[in-house]
Amino acid sequence: KAPLCVRTAGACASFKASLKSELFRQRFFQPKSANLAYAKNNAGPPSGPFVWSQALTDAKASCNAIVPQLGDNLATCVQTSFAFCNANPWQTVS
Repeated sequence: KAPLCVRTAGACASFKASLKSELFRQRFFQPKSANLAYAKNNAGPPSGPFVWSQALTDAKASCNAIVPQLGDNLATCVQTSFAFCNANPWQTVS
């Protein structure tokens, strides 16, 4: 069995996917690079801080109920990954 944090099905996987989708929807993916390997939202940067919907908060709580703090840790990991992409240019593998 795969560790909970990398599974593609179940409460924690659903939470991680929902969080990523919501971060994209709220325009929190604004990579520094002009390389469009991942297309950024051209509507501009987010208009304010990230807004946690009740459904997303409940999904994180469901994940935390399976493994304490896992939902919180997944949220931190995803948000850190977005922040890194936003702050660093795209690096090609040579």
